Amino acid sequence: MGSNGTLTPMSDKINIRISPKDFEYDAYTLVKAFYPESEIETNDDLYGNEPLINIVLSDAKVEVSASGFESEPREENGSTEGLDRPEVKNVLKQCLYRVLSSLTGLILPWGTLTGIRPIRIPFGLMEEGFSRPDIEERLRNTYYISDKKIGLAMEVAGSESELLSGADYEDGYSLYVGIPYCPSICLYCTFPSNTADRADFDGYLSGLEREMKFLAGMYSKTPSTIYIGGGTPTVLPIQYLERLLSMIESNFDTADVREYTLEAGRPDTIDREKLRIIKRHGIGRISINPQSMNQKTLDLIGRQHTVDDIALAYDLAREEGFVNINMDTIIGLPGEGIDEVRHTMDELIRLDPESITVHSLAVKRAARLNLFKEQYREMGIVNNEEIMDMVYEKLESTGMKPYYLYRQKNMAGNMENVGYSKPGYEGLYNVLIMEEKQTIISCGAGSSTKRVWGDGRIERMINPKDVKTYLEGIEDIKKKKKKLLEA
Repeated sequence: MGSNGTLTPMSDKINIRISPKDFEYDAYTLVKAFYPESEIETNDDLYGNEPLINIVLSDAKVEVSASGFESEPREENGSTEGLDRPEVKNVLKQCLYRVLSSLTGLILPWGTLTGIRPIRIPFGLMEEGFSRPDIEERLRNTYYISDKKIGLAMEVAGSESELLSGADYEDGYSLYVGIPYCPSICLYCTFPSNTADRADFDGYLSGLEREMKFLAGMYSKTPSTIYIGGGTPTVLPIQYLERLLSMIESNFDTADVREYTLEAGRPDTIDREKLRIIKRHGIGRISINPQSMNQKTLDLIGRQHTVDDIALAYDLAREEGFVNINMDTIIGLPGEGIDEVRHTMDELIRLDPESITVHSLAVKRAARLNLFKEQYREMGIVNNEEIMDMVYEKLESTGMKPYYLYRQKNMAGNMENVGYSKPGYEGLYNVLIMEEKQTIISCGAGSSTKRVWGDGRIERMINPKDVKTYLEGIEDIKKKKKKLLEA
């Protein structure tokens, strides 16, 4: 038994044997959700005489058994007779979930769902005309989602449905422009080569303009939304920020976009002159992202600014006439528990932005936080339903509502990312990219273009993340995008 009374595996490694291997990834992601700190392998190199998790699929049933644990082996069967592939996957994950929940004593808030877009299920069912009680029943009985998360999912799906009611899926598109530079590299991030002190801004913008002109020639219509992200776009010196925004204006129709966003990001990259340039070019929505309002945490994660700098940048943006400001925060940063998160939320609520995006920490493989995880684990990486419920209640009390939601791999507490906003200030681009209903064309290093077809089929193309590789490959990128977008 574990120290908390739950059943635990006898090894830090968990081997899954699944036969046949059609649903290997589905099994892997669900086991990983229960055992986030264990090494999961899906092969036939067994530890001992038996795999720790054994799954057998046949034409008639799914059998899931577990051995090598401090408990008696358990088995769950599920009938698959007459089911199609998605239904067989659901049966497999239901059986596996019940075994893992019994072994660990854990109940996952999102049940068997491990994908990044859980809202697509209720959203799709709404579009098909299912009633709310029918959708809730399916979420509960098919996916084992908790009642709290069902309530959250239904609220977000309803908001998304309303927000997208006027979107042009067939002829419309959205534009993303990537600026892959930051003042420094945060503890949880993976941009080792793209710090501003190494940047050739002139060379990058020249390459970006070549790609931009090409894309503008293919899409002459007005984009629904424009989003300038990164990185931190405001890390650009004034002359380059002016050049970037002028480039966008000269190639795309920005006058009638429904939403034009720029990630101002770090407060130490914001000044009055930059804000005036941004405002003059018609950008109506900006993000100022503190991540935490605890100075000790900011120092730890590699931010080069203070809590006071955050408030000063926010006040400056208000003085320059910005009336749609988003602020990002991260739950699960090392050393932060519910009290530290509560302090951050109280400070952000005091500032009174139009929207707040609450991220659950997702540790990327190459991030320093993962490379030196033992060091930071001792400090405590905490996220749970108590913290997320507190955040929800605080923001709801201000009149904000959740309007979009997504999940990532390796998220602290197996939780979610949620965007909250005041009515009328929802981020349309955020919803479009989550629901994948509209083509999004992108330019810049590391950016992702998604071609959405009328039948729902999606094709993606991702630009090289490394700036040097991106610039050297512009012509090849243009050829590939032409093939994708003209098809």
